[in-house]
Amino acid sequence: MKYLQPKHIENAKQKVKKAISYGQAIIFSKPETSDSMGETLTESTLSIKAFPVRFAPFNRSTTQKVAWSQDVDVIMYISKLDIEERSLELDDLLSYKTINVLGKDYEVYKIEPYGSMGNDFLYYRIGGRKF
Repeated sequence: MKYLQPKHIENAKQKVKKAISYGQAIIFSKPETSDSMGETLTESTLSIKAFPVRFAPFNRSTTQKVAWSQDVDVIMYISKLDIEERSLELDDLLSYKTINVLGKDYEVYKIEPYGSMGNDFLYYRIGGRKF
């Protein structure tokens, strides 16, 4: 097998980012400040594109590939390069509590790296479930 050079991985990340840029806008949210009763006063958001965005019920191919698909109502993919260019990492994404997709809010259930290439990966796969 031919060794994947960093430039090949970077080229693949650029192509994934471009393809996803035509996808669905999603908005991550997390509370920043709250009052003494725990009510959210301000929140931080992150708007990003996702593609594909799949809603339950999922087809057999998806359920076979994603072990936790039975626990979620939506599965989406975002570009790792898009996240890197915002100086964010997986831990930063995991701090968000909700995702808004097509005007509906979902609880962030799982975020995981996906699409390995060499010693890196191309996407983050995200699962959300209804409140």
